Amino acid sequence: MMRKLVTTVGLTLAAFGFATAAPALAATAETGTQQVETQASWVYVKWFEGNNKYVHTICEVQARQDYPGRPVDCRGVGSTTQMWVKF
Repeated sequence: MMRKLVTTVGLTLAAFGFATAAPALAATAETGTQQVETQASWVYVKWFEGNNKYVHTICEVQARQDYPGRPVDCRGVGSTTQMWVKF
């Protein structure tokens, strides 16, 4: 009953050009909720001077301490090592 009233009021106001949240609420109530999927992204965090096993290990250790439980990637780029974290 209330859902029908909100829909009727919202559609009536929308028909006359009034901006209101009622139609959006009515549409949500009628169609139900939708699950939104997000896509994880790799984010550049910082760089370290040097591109060797020692610097790579330092990058990995710091990444694990600063971002526990997140996938990390320490990439050698030129003469530097870059820390990337997946969010």
